[in-house]
Amino acid sequence: MEGFPDTKSIDAAAGAAERMPGVFRALFPGARPLLVADPATWRAAGERLEAAFRAAGAAPCPPFVFAAAPSERSRFVEETRLALEAAGAGAVAVAVGSGTINDLCKRASFELGRPYACFATAASVDGFASFGAPITDEAGFKITRECPAPRAVSAEPEILAAAPAFLASSGYGDLLGKVAAGADWLVAELVTGRDPVDRRAWELVQGPLERWVAAPEKIAAGDPAAVAALFEGLVASGLAMQVARSSRPASGTEHHFSHTWEMSGLRLADGSEPTHGHKVALGTVCSAALTRALFARDFGPADVPAALAAYPSWAEREARVRAEAPDSPRMQEAMLAECRAKHLGGDALRARLEFLAAHWGELRERALSQLERVPDPAARLAAAGCPARPADLATTGAAIRRLLPRVQMIRRRYTALDVAFETGRLGEIAAAIPE
Repeated sequence: MEGFPDTKSIDAAAGAAERMPGVFRALFPGARPLLVADPATWRAAGERLEAAFRAAGAAPCPPFVFAAAPSERSRFVEETRLALEAAGAGAVAVAVGSGTINDLCKRASFELGRPYACFATAASVDGFASFGAPITDEAGFKITRECPAPRAVSAEPEILAAAPAFLASSGYGDLLGKVAAGADWLVAELVTGRDPVDRRAWELVQGPLERWVAAPEKIAAGDPAAVAALFEGLVASGLAMQVARSSRPASGTEHHFSHTWEMSGLRLADGSEPTHGHKVALGTVCSAALTRALFARDFGPADVPAALAAYPSWAEREARVRAEAPDSPRMQEAMLAECRAKHLGGDALRARLEFLAAHWGELRERALSQLERVPDPAARLAAAGCPARPADLATTGAAIRRLLPRVQMIRRRYTALDVAFETGRLGEIAAAIPE
């Protein structure tokens, strides 16, 4: 574990629960563990962890178990922080769970200036070892908040494999999304010159990625070895984010789709919210299709004048952004800040378009060669039990096309969608979104 800023211990083998007290004592000398869980994760591992701590002579604080599964809303961060404060200055959170529980403990611990640890109960997300936590404010806008990764990450293959099947498929969707995220990073590096690919972070994720996503049918079957390999990939994604001090190694347009659906209140037919990884899965299908459509047609010097004429003034852009969220001033202002950060004008716009025209072939090669690592993501995702068509998330291709401008607006991170916007082709490529 040398060389990672935050995480100093990873234990993902059988018996990790019984080893957790020793890991805790070594990393947090003098502290008392506060196990934080929801009812399901408490049954999956919380009771066993509490017993392990007691057997090791390290009596934990009374556990904090949410009455029901929480969301990543800021009010649940506050509840977690208050529980930590009530447990005393020497309490250190142990998140017993995966995505949401981990992120709540991550952010709450940061707000109190404390480290924390995570015992994962499902291979469902890539945030176990990541820097930052995506938290949704009470106005409904989701943003990654600053906070270090856990000092320790533990899990057991049998516990991970015993989790409901939709959680592993969610993790698979999140991990396969790194193919599309990698294409966006390669595009951004060349176009902006301000987002260089961190080679160590890249290799942590992209090096073994094809191996991790090679057997989706085994993920669907709950095969312990396959789920353990999936967990390995998800943890590696978090470590890459630590190294880069950014979510760029793991997040691109596919995550922008996910965040847009989260903020627009997408629900399944039964009224439940799709998991983050399932939204990323469909976002990956859409992202790959849009990127392929973008580079299916050349952009050369003769195309620059039309792109210049089509690019909106800031006043026009502001009006369009506000129209995307007419009932939410908070979301309008957040989206305006993101769009303002990447808006071009005058000489900067001309220089950008001339650069795109001169380097279009190289951009196409970068993006498409990365996407060719998994040429048919929809088939892989469907085999893993992930959504692969709009109908799988109770939406339609037409609805996604209507949301596409917002997907490009909600983050300042440069992606292939920004290339499409700058060249005036965002509307044109929308037709590639599957029905």
